[in-house]
Amino acid sequence: TNGGREPLWSPRGDELFYRSGERMMAARLRFQGALEVETPQVLFTGDYEGMLGNPDLPNYAVAPDGRFLMLRSRDLASTADRIAFVRHALDARPLRAE
Repeated sequence: TNGGREPLWSPRGDELFYRSGERMMAARLRFQGALEVETPQVLFTGDYEGMLGNPDLPNYAVAPDGRFLMLRSRDLASTADRIAFVRHALDARPLRAE
């Protein structure tokens, strides 16, 4: 795998995610009598924040459906100073003028 850091198992347990520089990697595993590891694939790249104090702990989470939650470095030119989390946003109804 050429090394990596911050390993984390997929929710199904058949894939190992890890970071290699700015690349998010995945290595799929198969158990057919013996362990077989497929060639790791780059999932995406980006300048994501590391864990403060311990660079070996994963600084991301993987949801049961395989989506990732990661923190991205703030763009110094950005004026945004807040993050809004909207729960159940896809269930929301659009507002209509009356």
